[in-house]
Amino acid sequence: MGRLLVVSDTLAGGLGALVRLQAEWFAGRGWGVIVAAPADGAAPAAPAIWVEIPAVVTARRAGEMRAARRALHALQVLVDDNTVVHVHGMRSVLLARLAGLPTPFLSVHGAHPDPSDPPGYARLRRLWLATLPRLARRASTGEPGYPKPWVYEPYASPALRALDVMGLPSGEVPVIGWLGALDQRKQPEIFVRAIAETVRRGQRVRGLLGGTGDRGDEIAALIAQLGAPVEMLGQADPATVLRRSWALALFARSEGTPLAVMEAMWAGRTVVGSPVPGIELLVGDTGFIAGTVDAAADAFVRIATDRDATTRLGLAAAQRVRELVGPWTPWDTMEPIYRAYLATRAR
Repeated sequence: MGRLLVVSDTLAGGLGALVRLQAEWFAGRGWGVIVAAPADGAAPAAPAIWVEIPAVVTARRAGEMRAARRALHALQVLVDDNTVVHVHGMRSVLLARLAGLPTPFLSVHGAHPDPSDPPGYARLRRLWLATLPRLARRASTGEPGYPKPWVYEPYASPALRALDVMGLPSGEVPVIGWLGALDQRKQPEIFVRAIAETVRRGQRVRGLLGGTGDRGDEIAALIAQLGAPVEMLGQADPATVLRRSWALALFARSEGTPLAVMEAMWAGRTVVGSPVPGIELLVGDTGFIAGTVDAAADAFVRIATDRDATTRLGLAAAQRVRELVGPWTPWDTMEPIYRAYLATRAR
């Protein structure tokens, strides 16, 4: 069997979950798997091996980049003609090439603007995105809309294997759920304001907010200020939120193919989401696209006032997402690509 060296910017959040799923798939298929990533999230399960490398917050921090490059350079002794290198993230591909590792397979899960970016950095980021495929054997992205030679590739949530279609809960008051970080990009304030606006219109509804982040105190204060019937759960298991909810909302400014939306649809929940390509692609005609508080409240009212229609939308969502991804997407289709690559190395 081959060896797979996975290099990732992080083991935290959704990206960390995808890396662990990749490691699990290939280790289970007999590959020797090594994951090189910072110690900022759960390590991959055995028999995959985790090698800690220094975290790099931004490529603009030269000292962090040098330390991470040195750590990756030391892994060269593990790389031979039977090794595939796969990197996750824009920083990791640069580090892998600087460290002298073989030309990697590359996954970028969304090149979102960073509030700390200096003026003009967004243009530099776009130029870097155009350059990245030249540094990789194959460049794929979980965010639709990138030009060729980028390959669009949805990445399945690891939670899908533990989820199935659920009936709507039987409570008297409809509940709208939220799964996501409490940060600037996810815009949880739209969710809170939309719940408050739905109630102001005379419709009984409650919000269930699962997630943590640096805006947690701010969002709690907004809930109190508006008197919005929103329960903050903190970090929550997706199944827990979805089992209690009629629908899921997500109002991010930018997204790849969001795992929370995928999980909700897999469980038979319609989605109210912002007009970004990754959400629009998943939801199709099985949910609601809403970019403002009023539009979100319109959707919440429709969901809360027609249980039967909401159930039908949820079942349609479950069917649609299963046509787009499976529990191991894309690793089950990547394995033959890796093997074909190794076959060329063996000649």
